[in-house]
Amino acid sequence: MSSVKKKILIVGGESKLAKNFMFFLKKKNIKFLYTEKKHKNKILCLNLRNVKSFKIPNNITSAVFFAYKSNINYCEENYNDAQLINVKNTFELAKKFLKKKIFVLFLSSNLVFNNSVKNRYEDTKKIPVTNYGKMKSQAEDLIYKFCQKKKLSSYFSILRITKVLDKKFDPVLNWKKKINQGKVLKVPCDIYCCPINIKSLNNSIFKILNLSAKGIYHLSGKKEYSYYELVKKLFNRKVSNQQVRKIHSYDLRKKIINSNIKTYLLQGKNSKKIGLKNIPLTSIKKELNI
Repeated sequence: MSSVKKKILIVGGESKLAKNFMFFLKKKNIKFLYTEKKHKNKILCLNLRNVKSFKIPNNITSAVFFAYKSNINYCEENYNDAQLINVKNTFELAKKFLKKKIFVLFLSSNLVFNNSVKNRYEDTKKIPVTNYGKMKSQAEDLIYKFCQKKKLSSYFSILRITKVLDKKFDPVLNWKKKINQGKVLKVPCDIYCCPINIKSLNNSIFKILNLSAKGIYHLSGKKEYSYYELVKKLFNRKVSNQQVRKIHSYDLRKKIINSNIKTYLLQGKNSKKIGLKNIPLTSIKKELNI
């Protein structure tokens, strides 16, 4: 029986990660509410382009921030809009919860670090290189400093995560479809990820909420792979060498911002204290049912 007894608010219920977490909560019979951009029956409307009018429902004890502009290219090409959503209004929304002493869990990213940072622990100095990484870092800092100033640090937590793989998400969905169709896969060897799975993410979020665990936490794969290496590892029994072609990101038609960026995270005292562990690829492959 879970000790999380009161209502959780999921901010950004449209996101794939949020939908998976809500399904996880339903199976545990945990009460929750969630927000979406558009008005629907019994759904809270929240658009991060305008948060001033948003009213927090009664009996909410914790909020998980899934809502943000996560497309890296969008953040490069539409800086002002992405900055408004990912930084300014995310901060304003977080303040609304914190002022009511509602626990806030902010989902962040490995992209707050760049390749010059080797030991990427929770308290390591951040040096982001992409606009998306910079925005995540800025939002972290703004909320953290507000909590320190108002003595609300016990109500704020950051969970930095790496790439989440799921059979219903790209790139796995696209890879599997092309392999089943017998098509040749052209996969970059200079785009990296240190993958985690949905199960580990859901359990980690739930653990932080359950413990009201303040501070910064890391959830990462055990090993980093290029996308090319990852396809070979995941589909090794289903794909021939001739069906997987190694390419570079510059061979793709679309502009790739995050090529050659290392993505791993290391876990320090905070993460180890609450039992977060690096996720081996064998666990991910089992969940993907490949």
